[in-house]
Amino acid sequence: MNFRDTIEQLTSNMASATDIRMKAAATIQADTQQMLSNYQNELNQLAAAQRQALQTHMQNLQSDVAAKRQQAQELIAAQHKANLEMAAKQRQHLDEFHSNLRQDTASCLNHAQQARAAMGKAQSEQLSMYMTVLQQFAFDHSQNTAAFIADARKSHFQMSQAQQASLTAYTHHLRQTVCDMQRQTNDMMNTIKANHQAAAQAQQEQLGGARQALANDVNDMRTTNQKDQADMRADYAAASTLWAKFNAAMNLRRMGKAAPASVESKPAPAPPAKTEPASASLADSGDDLTKIRGIGQGMQQRLKRAGIHTYRDLSTKSPDDVRQALGEVGRLANVEEWIAHAQELAQQPK
Repeated sequence: MNFRDTIEQLTSNMASATDIRMKAAATIQADTQQMLSNYQNELNQLAAAQRQALQTHMQNLQSDVAAKRQQAQELIAAQHKANLEMAAKQRQHLDEFHSNLRQDTASCLNHAQQARAAMGKAQSEQLSMYMTVLQQFAFDHSQNTAAFIADARKSHFQMSQAQQASLTAYTHHLRQTVCDMQRQTNDMMNTIKANHQAAAQAQQEQLGGARQALANDVNDMRTTNQKDQADMRADYAAASTLWAKFNAAMNLRRMGKAAPASVESKPAPAPPAKTEPASASLADSGDDLTKIRGIGQGMQQRLKRAGIHTYRDLSTKSPDDVRQALGEVGRLANVEEWIAHAQELAQQPK
């Protein structure tokens, strides 16, 4: 069997199976239609039976509703009648209660007025008795107050006398203490004055010694200065002689001649020494420091040699710097007062 025969066989089998399925489907469809028809008939019968039962129930329900409505109307009428009877009875009871209430209220008001009158009378009697007691208490209290005031005045007078005596004794003690303090103060002032005089005498003696030592130092410095000036003049004369010889030799060399060995040039005369002191130029530069209290010409020269030329220069220095610049001379100088005076002069317009 070839492939074609196999295909044809399979096709034939599939066609047979399809016919079988179609027949089965037709059978199932017919059975289903028959079942649906039977079910529809049963439903119609059931619906008819239920409709008949529902109509019967509605008729019964309408009959019951009519009976209930009749009963309700009868019940409402009976209740309305009972309400009317009850309202009449309650109105009668209420009228009786109002009448009794009026009678009770009138009686209660009468009793209240009587009780108020009796209470007012009792309160008046009690108030009269209380006023009597209060007047007696006020009278007794006034007597007690007068006695208390008399005792207080007596005690106050005695206390015043005691305080006056104590104050007199304290015043006497205070005066005695002040006298003692004045006497001690006078003794202390005398002692201080004596010590001050002794210290001033010692300072004057020390200042005299310092002045003498300063004068000796000035004389020594002056002698040394004069000696230095003489040495400088001699050195200057020797230098001038050497310069003259050198100048003559150079002139001869320029002229092409040798300097004669036997000829000795005379020494050039020494230039006259300046008589103007160096301190004059220092004194002319800067401010006049002699306007400051305690500074003379000599001290001004020392200050200007130390670089202090103006009031402002001195006012900006510290006391230690000024003393260090002056050396031993500044040890006894009142540098603080100089600086203060210099500050005042520096602020003044020139």
